[in-house]
Amino acid sequence: MVHSTADGALAIMWLIPDRRIAALQAEWKSFGAEAFTIEILEEVKQTDAPYFNVEDELTLLEDIWLEKLGPYCDRGYNTQGKKFRQV
Repeated sequence: MVHSTADGALAIMWLIPDRRIAALQAEWKSFGAEAFTIEILEEVKQTDAPYFNVEDELTLLEDIWLEKLGPYCDRGYNTQGKKFRQV
C-alpha cells in the first residue's frame, strides 16, 4: 500500500526533535512533499499471546527491513548502525 505524503505521516517527524533526519528534511523543503511517497512495508500482526510485545515486534521488523533494503547513503536517509527504534 502506498500513501501520498499529503496525509502528513512523514511531516509529523519534524515535530519530534530527536527524530529529525537533516538530509531528508532539507530535501523535503527543497523538493516538496509531492516528491516523496510513504510505503507501508509490513503491518504488525498483533496477537493475544502472553509473550507478544508490540515494541519488540516493531524493532525486529525495522531490523529486517533495514537489512532487506539497505537504505543508506544514496539509497536512503538512514545512517548505518543507527536505528529509528531503540529497545
